[in-house]
Amino acid sequence: MLERFTQVVNSIFMTYAFLKGIYYGGSAHIFSYNDADLQRPIGVRVFESSDTKTKGYEIHSTNPYRYINFKSPKFKKDEKGKTERLGQNTARNYMVEFPTENYSKLCTLILTRGSILRSFVLIIDSSSSPLELKIPSLFVALENITKVVVKKSRNKSTEIFEEKGIKKQIKEISEDAAKKIKALELENRPKYLSATEIKERKKNYERLITKLHQINKGSNNQKLAEPFEKFGYNLSKDEENALYIYRNKFIHGDDFFIPDVDFEKEFKELFHLSFLIYKLCSILLLKLSGYSGYIVNLPKTYSYITKQKTSGKGLIKI
Repeated sequence: MLERFTQVVNSIFMTYAFLKGIYYGGSAHIFSYNDADLQRPIGVRVFESSDTKTKGYEIHSTNPYRYINFKSPKFKKDEKGKTERLGQNTARNYMVEFPTENYSKLCTLILTRGSILRSFVLIIDSSSSPLELKIPSLFVALENITKVVVKKSRNKSTEIFEEKGIKKQIKEISEDAAKKIKALELENRPKYLSATEIKERKKNYERLITKLHQINKGSNNQKLAEPFEKFGYNLSKDEENALYIYRNKFIHGDDFFIPDVDFEKEFKELFHLSFLIYKLCSILLLKLSGYSGYIVNLPKTYSYITKQKTSGKGLIKI
């Protein structure tokens, strides 16, 4: 019972950390009562949770002045002399508390879906990680969330070319190439190898052959974009590049950095990329909770540091 209680409490703290950028951890005290008045505790327990983290990023705010520069309002008088304001883009439109039902749904997702729990942990912990670790962690979090949003379909094709004629020719080419790879191994196999050495050697060639047989198989790009299509969110060019290009670089260990490029420029580009992925993770999590409203546009908010061109305002509606 106590373990379940602490899990529920932690889900509340994690959701708050995700929304506001602060995770309250450390020592916790649980008081037990035998009546509803809660006047005199009959017991107390102490347990330790993760340390407090204060370096996160706020994704929901009721203070729009942090993110948008509002122009001075203009007024006019109507025929009856009544003063009315021109325009509707007022700060009050953004001053909306996060709905309790969506907060509750996020907590429930943490408690019931392991992949969502892992995503929350990665997102919260990534805030204090160096960029080289933060970005891969956020990509992993994004894939975990995607698994919940997009259910696997046995009937849906994941092939690059689906035309029967082209598929047949590609298969014939790959099978012919596989035969040549096997022949290449035999022709270049050193003499007097032990059975174990031959087995290990053949494994490397088998890896090439496996890739040949999967040459027409599509990538995860479509899978990663599908959740946003489902929720009606249009990806920007920067966001598409993050999903389709940079994801593979970081997940598979390729070098993001370009030789002879200034270190500060590289840092700014990586910093911008981290906010793009953070934003995409946030959109999917919030949409899973049923949320519709304004969120902080992190790439725009921190563009004064990254010096990257970004579209939209500091607060955007999803």
